[in-house]
Amino acid sequence: MAMTNFPQLTNAHYEKCYGAPQLPAAMVLDTDTFNEIDDQFAVVYAQKSPDSCDLRGIVAAPFTSGKTPCPAEGMRLSYQELENLFRRMEICSDKKICHGSETYLPDRHTPVRSEGVDRIIFEADRAAAEGKMLYLTGIAVATDLASVFLLRPDLVAKITVVWLGGNPVEWRDNNEYNLRQDVAAAQVLYDCGVPLIVIPCQNVADHLNTTTLELTPFLRGRNAVSDYLLEIFSDYNRLRGTMSKVIWDIATIATFRVPEAFRFDIVPSPILLDDRQWRTVAPGRHPVKIAYAVERDLVFRDLFARL
Repeated sequence: MAMTNFPQLTNAHYEKCYGAPQLPAAMVLDTDTFNEIDDQFAVVYAQKSPDSCDLRGIVAAPFTSGKTPCPAEGMRLSYQELENLFRRMEICSDKKICHGSETYLPDRHTPVRSEGVDRIIFEADRAAAEGKMLYLTGIAVATDLASVFLLRPDLVAKITVVWLGGNPVEWRDNNEYNLRQDVAAAQVLYDCGVPLIVIPCQNVADHLNTTTLELTPFLRGRNAVSDYLLEIFSDYNRLRGTMSKVIWDIATIATFRVPEAFRFDIVPSPILLDDRQWRTVAPGRHPVKIAYAVERDLVFRDLFARL
């Protein structure tokens, strides 16, 4: 399947997308919820922030790790964990969560269709009919996100992507988990021209580190889902013999909740090579917005207030 030409967006469109969003932002969240324990925090953070996040759908994303031998099983486990979270929040999940892709992209030209991809397309069209931008927020591999634009190239003008993935362009090692699982999907994000707000893992999201000691007074006994988050965080550290854990994925939700906690650059979109290395380019490519710093205390203070 040949890649369709993507529409060229104006500088004014990018400036609007990279400015302050109209809140609450119409949002679909794409998440590999069962992979670690940080996605659970991000899902609950978004659900409990209705004044900032109009959460219209959650897609269970594929992943492969020691917990699962194939992306399809990772996606199904993530879906089950989303159901578990919504039960603990005492919210019906039937119309909220969707199954995502069962495989990664076979190449950068071929989408993988799924219930979740169709839901993203539906919500993008619905938001556009309401005069709104859909914020497609990814805290997993980019397969579902890229498939949307390969199936519907026109949606680059109706969606702003917020993606946690990859490392900074100047970082020597780009062997980051969300990026390396499906390099072709990440290449689509950087090449298709969709307004793209990136939270790199190293030097930005990795600052969102915390401990059981810090979490306990804010989460224990507050409600069923807060107790669960504290339990899985504590278990994670105990099993690994560690004292702290990065809660990476809350960074994406925090960009809507406490934008003042972040510092961004707007730069020409770098080129992602097949070996996962970056090649910077001269001005001429479309702009992307990339975070380079975060104030972790502002983020955690807001997270605790919401949980």
